[in-house]
Amino acid sequence: RLALLAEEGAPGPLLRDYVLSGRADLVVLGTRARGPLAAALLGSGAAAILDAVPCDVLVVPAGQAG
Repeated sequence: RLALLAEEGAPGPLLRDYVLSGRADLVVLGTRARGPLAAALLGSGAAAILDAVPCDVLVVPAGQAG
């Protein structure tokens, strides 16, 4: 079951609290990393979420047109 939730604030702490409340077992992130270095670092937003949430995280890279 999917649920839509919109809240104001930093994604890392908000997702951590959501996971700790028992309402999520997995966090799925999309990333827009463009180059090899950016892809390796996942971007600051994705990295902050990876550090914050106490559950499994699936990171899905942006698709390439072509």
